[in-house]
Amino acid sequence: MFGLNGMALPDSWRPVFGSLQGAYFQFLPWKEIMQGSRDAYVFIPLALFLCLFFKNSNQMAERFKADWKSLIWVAAGAYAVLNMVKKTDFIYLNF
Repeated sequence: MFGLNGMALPDSWRPVFGSLQGAYFQFLPWKEIMQGSRDAYVFIPLALFLCLFFKNSNQMAERFKADWKSLIWVAAGAYAVLNMVKKTDFIYLNF
């Protein structure tokens, strides 16, 4: 686990990376690194599945062909994003 106050590595990695131990690196048991988070047990396998079975951006770029359909989707997306950041005035009436 990586954070601003240091990096925790699994205890089983100590024989290989033991020389890194100090103020910034520490070796902890896996359960202590995860801090009892059940979400990680769902998201780590899900991320692994996505990485292994879906195309990456380089593969998608090789197949991409610029046409009118793509232009319309990009324009609609840009329009939607730009309209989300509009500043609206709220009138305080009868409060």
